Amino acid sequence: MANDQELDLLKLEVSNLQRKAKDNKIPILIFIEGKNSKNKKELITKFLDPLEPRGYHFISVNKSIFKCNGKPKILLFLEKTPSFDQIYLLDKSWYSLNISLEEIEIIEKILSSYVLIIKFLINNQKPSKIYKKIYKFNLLKEWNILNNTNKFESLKNIFLVFKNKVEQIVKEKSEKPIIYDPKINVNSPSILDTIDLNKSLTETEYKEQLEYYQKELSSLQKKLKKKKKPVIILLEGWDAAGKGGSIRRIVKKLDPRYYRIISVSAPNEREKKHHYLWRFWTHLPKYGQITIFDRTWYGRLLVERIEGFCTVGEWQNAFEEIALFESLLTKWDYILIKCWLHVDKETQLKRFEERQNNPYKQWKITEEDWRNREKWDLYRVAFDELYKKTNTDYAPWHIIEFNYKWFGRIKLLKVITETIKNNL
Repeated sequence: MANDQELDLLKLEVSNLQRKAKDNKIPILIFIEGKNSKNKKELITKFLDPLEPRGYHFISVNKSIFKCNGKPKILLFLEKTPSFDQIYLLDKSWYSLNISLEEIEIIEKILSSYVLIIKFLINNQKPSKIYKKIYKFNLLKEWNILNNTNKFESLKNIFLVFKNKVEQIVKEKSEKPIIYDPKINVNSPSILDTIDLNKSLTETEYKEQLEYYQKELSSLQKKLKKKKKPVIILLEGWDAAGKGGSIRRIVKKLDPRYYRIISVSAPNEREKKHHYLWRFWTHLPKYGQITIFDRTWYGRLLVERIEGFCTVGEWQNAFEEIALFESLLTKWDYILIKCWLHVDKETQLKRFEERQNNPYKQWKITEEDWRNREKWDLYRVAFDELYKKTNTDYAPWHIIEFNYKWFGRIKLLKVITETIKNNL
């Protein structure tokens, strides 16, 4: 009877904490590792009992969910991370996959900035492979070990750990001030100031090289498909720099079955409930395919930072999160090509006015474009900071001169084809 009363009190606290976590927009990811058994099923059922069913999601991880996906298996876990108002309980975790500890550490570091991760391991009399694995790498301190022979103590332990972890993070979040000030010195120099934008091509040179690189890219696409190498092309840059026209030239002779173009705009309501990288995780290409992102995850360090759509802590964390994520992509065998399409302020104004005065192009210009132009120097300096912190050996930035579109398109195609060649 005493045991029942103790559990009833804990259930009430857990139920209340679920609501507090939701109110504070704290997503919770719970792993329960260990061999499947009747006791494990009962433990999961009893833990979920006091929770509001609309606020949690249970996922049984088995081999079938990884079939025919065509992506790194661990991406399925990232795609299934909880939104800001949810608790996800997973029977098994990425520790069950045949992946390196380094990858796991990187993923957990990225997730831990916004997700509360709680790990439970059911310890049987005969230690499981997972137990041996985490013991070997001295990770037991990160796990909450459950004794499979004592049902009451195991359930009590789960409730207590959940209670203590959630209470702690709710307290931390309530005490942490929310600051949106971008703190950018518009007078700071930028690498963009050093770029020579006077490079150009003749019409003959442009047509000849365009034909050459489009055929070359078409040939490389076949090799990518055969070797199952995925490619991600990230296009960032100034409004009216030439991203749309460039994308048309990139895909002109490609097989449309094996590429996708993702046009990134403001996140929708569902996407806002997740970490900013989540909507990109769900669009990464399958092995052997190409995905072109028109705008990218660098929006967190550009428009979201400058317009105050994220806190100082969020955009400051993003430098490391993005660098870690891109290192994972290269470990997963992705070819990553990052390009900034650069024009000067006068050229942008000329293109804006042309769009404004052309009935067939007016749809391309918006009030937001004009507002962004007023913050030119903020974006210029913000790019310089992200360039210095995310220009790495495994994912370098390519600044493409686009004052003259013919030159810019050819250089962009050249960067893409040469990068793919060097990685095949």
